[in-house]
Formats: sequence, C-alpha cells, structure tokens
Amino acid sequence: LTKLKLERDKRKLEGQARYNERYTKMDGNNTMAVIGSPSWGEITSMMIGVVNEDDVPHSAEIWVNEMRMSGFDEDGGWAAVANLGIVFSDLGSFNIGGQIETKGFGSIEDNVMDRNQEDNYEYNLSVAVQLGKLFPDKARVNIPFTYTRTHQMSSPKYDPLNTDVQLDESLETYESDKVKDSIKSMSRTSKVYQSLALNNVRVGIVSKKVPMPYDPANFSFSLGYNETEEVNPEVEYEKVKNYKGTFNYVYSLNPKPVEPFKKVKWLKSKHLKLIKDFNFYYAPKNVSFSTSMTRYYEETQNRNYNCPIVRDTTFQYMSWDKDWQWDRTSNIKWDLTRSLKFSFSSATNSEITELINVNDENGSRFVNVPLNKEYLNDIGYFDWYDKWKDTVWSSIKDFGEPVSYQQRFNVSYALPINKLPGLDWITSNAQYTADYQWDKGTVLEMGVMPSTGNLLQNHRDWNGDVRLNFETLYNKFPYLKRVNQKLKQNNTSTNKNKQKKDFEMIGKLRFLIAVIVGKVSAFLLDKIFKRGTNTPGIIMLKICPDALSRFIMPRTTICVTGTNGKTGTSNLLTHII
Repeated sequence: LTKLKLERDKRKLEGQARYNERYTKMDGNNTMAVIGSPSWGEITSMMIGVVNEDDVPHSAEIWVNEMRMSGFDEDGGWAAVANLGIVFSDLGSFNIGGQIETKGFGSIEDNVMDRNQEDNYEYNLSVAVQLGKLFPDKARVNIPFTYTRTHQMSSPKYDPLNTDVQLDESLETYESDKVKDSIKSMSRTSKVYQSLALNNVRVGIVSKKVPMPYDPANFSFSLGYNETEEVNPEVEYEKVKNYKGTFNYVYSLNPKPVEPFKKVKWLKSKHLKLIKDFNFYYAPKNVSFSTSMTRYYEETQNRNYNCPIVRDTTFQYMSWDKDWQWDRTSNIKWDLTRSLKFSFSSATNSEITELINVNDENGSRFVNVPLNKEYLNDIGYFDWYDKWKDTVWSSIKDFGEPVSYQQRFNVSYALPINKLPGLDWITSNAQYTADYQWDKGTVLEMGVMPSTGNLLQNHRDWNGDVRLNFETLYNKFPYLKRVNQKLKQNNTSTNKNKQKKDFEMIGKLRFLIAVIVGKVSAFLLDKIFKRGTNTPGIIMLKICPDALSRFIMPRTTICVTGTNGKTGTSNLLTHII
C-alpha cells in the first residue's frame, strides 16, 4: 500500500493522477486503490466488504487474520550542546550557542516511543553593546544596543505527506534532483527569530544649579524591532513583524515657594498669620510627555498540494493581519501653593489608517491588501503599495484616527482654618477629582465612520474631612494644660493615684460636654425632623465613649424588646409608673 501511494505521487508530478481522485492498480486478481494520503499510523478501524456475485443467497463464515505491526525501531542517536560567551569589560558581551539532536536520540528516562523522529538543529546568537562608552564620560551618553538571532531547523525521518513512509524512501521514487530538493525543502521545519533594540537612549547632561526644561537629560527614546519567519510542510511561509518606537520627555523640579509677606514686620501678629503665610510656586513640580508607535504585521501563505497557487488579487490561500497604534500621554503636577495642589493627566490612543482607496470596475471602495511588494509586483498592482504609503503618511500627519481618550483632573486644598486665631486645633481638607473617557464606536464597514455611535463617560468626586485636635484645644485653658503636662511628666508608679484623679477629672469634663452636646442635638433634630433618632447618642459616645457607665442607673430597670410596638409600650409603662 505504501508503494502504491509513492507510485501515485510520482504519477501526480507527471499530471496523470490527483490526490482527491482514486488511483487503482491490479495486484493479481485483486484491485488496490488509494485516495488522499492515508497512513498506517492513523488507522483506527478497518472495514471488510463481501460481494455476492449471483442472485442465490449464501450462508458463509469469514475468517480474517489479525493485522498488526509489532516491534520497535531501536536505532539510537546522539546529541551535542556548545556555548561560548565573551565579555568585553564594560563595553558589551557576545554569546553564541548551538545544539544538535539526531534521529533516535532520547534522554535516559524516555522510552522508545519518546525518541526523536527527526534531526533537530539550533543555534542562537546575542550581542549587547553599550555604545555610549565610545563617547567621552562627560557627555554621559547612554546607548544600549542589543541584537539576538535564533534559528531552529528540523529534518524529519518520515515524509510529512506520507507519515508511514521514510523520507529517504520517498525521495528514491523521483528521478529529478530538482524535485528531490523541493521535497526536502518542503518537508523541513525552519523557524528564524531575530530582534534588535535601542533602549532608553539619552544624554544625561543637566544644568548645574537648577534643572532647565531644555536639559538633554529630560529627553530619551527607544527603538525596537523583531521578526519571526517560519516554514513547515503546511505553510509555505509565515512572517510576523513587530516595530516599536518611543519618545519620552520628563522634566522634574523642586521649586521653593515664593513668600512675599514673610519678612514684613507689621504682619507678625497672629491675627494676620493668614496673610503672612501667603505663598505660591512659580513653576510646576513635574511635566512629562510620552509618545509611542507600535506596528504589527503578520502574513501567512498556506500550501496547496492539489494544484499550483495562482497569484492574483484574490490572494489564494493567503491570510494577513496588521495593526498600527499610536499612543500619547501627558502629565502635569503643579503645587500652586503649599495648600492648593492640582494635577492633570491625559492619554490618547489612535490608529494609523492602512486601508487604500481603489477605483476599478467594481467602483470606488476601501480594500485591505497585504504588504508584500514582490507579490503585488507579480500581479501588476505595485501602485497599491505606493497608495498604502501615501495613506499612512496622510494618517500620521493627522495624528491618526482617535480610538480612545482619557483624562483626569485632580485638585486638593488644605483649608487655612488653622491659621485663624483660636482655631489652630481644627484642620480641614477638600479634594475634587474629575474623570472623562471617550471610546470610538464599532466600525461595521471598512472606511466608513462608526454607525453605532461613540461611547462617552464622565465621573466626578468630591471629598472632604475635618479633624479636631482636642489636646490642642485643652491646652488653651490653663487648668487643662497643667493637667495634660502632669499626665505627660508623671509616668512612674508612685503617681498612679494622682494620675487617676486627673484622668477622672478630664473624664467628668468630657462626659459633661457630651451630655450637653447630645441634648442640644436632640432638641434641634426633634424640631427639624419631628421624629426620634439615635444620632444624639452616637454623637455623645463619640465625645465620651464611656458615657453610659457614668449615668446613675435606677435600682429597677425595665427593658422592652420586640419587632414592632417598642415605642408605644415604653410610653404606656412610663405613664403607668
């Protein structure tokens, strides 16, 4: 059967057979036929048919010998690994390595079925160089360059199209060396990866006294490129390319505040502290900007073993995918005063248009074409590539087509209440945050504006807090100040009783304040809302947590519990008693 397949394949090259048609041959009185590329290793069931050549019924028993394959190919293989690394001081490094595994090789723990069925070859190369070392040290140039390349190749033992036939046996069927080389090339799997990059290229020169916006150290950029090309029995080629470029600008400053009234003598009064402490910053604290472009392109050409692939505008058995994004971000942080601070950040994501406008017998339309100059030249449409370049440059000049946009605005303000006379024990802060986001709607047709509408969202938050420092308030009263000072000074065991009395005095004062505040809040809430509430009790417990233990409780206590009717029952009991 395997010989029949090989014979069919040879006839196919002569144009006398096809994979999708039955190919038959007589074997004595028997007829053998093959269609497609069946393999013994993939057979899971077998069907046997019996034909009655006359119209007379027959009763028969049919015995079939078991068909099976036994034994293992125990031919071994070998493997080798080599690596070399060289370091050139602080200038760079060079590394190269290789690995070979032949057919039949396997590790100690592998069984016979796990051994290699192909020859595997691999080598890798990497270079890292600090090009900034070629410049004077005073220039502070940083140019780290890296390059890597990896090549993996696999040559199978068996023919990929006939997995039950060894490749050498399959090649013996053909007489032409050109055909043999073509089949060898088609049966191999090859994968090549290479990349190069320049990361964070910058000149670290800054102004000596004060950092300036134009200092070279504020600027940096990065470039990166990598590609992967793979060839295997199913794919004629598969190429993946990635491009990335980034430019950054970061300016940081630590300015001192301008205080125009600080040295004015007649503003020394504590009543004028608010005016005396007036200040402002003349420059922002941080300004940054970043822009980056990322381009992705993938192209795959599948094989067709039934007939040659015709190159035309239908791009037979070819698939491609491409994406070009442009991201831009900006941030600014500015402390207008010590108390008033604001920040703003924004991010824009744009898409570079790669569709071209074609006018032909089908009218004017936008089309997406592969960026294969050789292919386009073969089909007589090389001008499509030129149109693609014009479209891309036009889109870049327009900063791309916006896909999404986000921004955030934040302001915080420390209210100067503590600078007013007698209110230095109160601090208060307020904060406002606003978010805005825009997203492009879904595009249902190439080259047409979104028909589903764009998505817009905004959000804002107000936050504020007030903090009361009662220790600072107590220190404004001579008696309470002395008590606080004694509590801080007398921490030994001999003064425990005295400290207890002082604590008790402060506790009574706190309890008195809590009761007064609770009663006043209860009266006001009753007048405003005309209903009962537990808010006065909560306020009282916040001021004096042990307030309940300080109340004089009666000898007899009646507790009323239940789901409904507690208030009415309590009022009735109070009236009766």
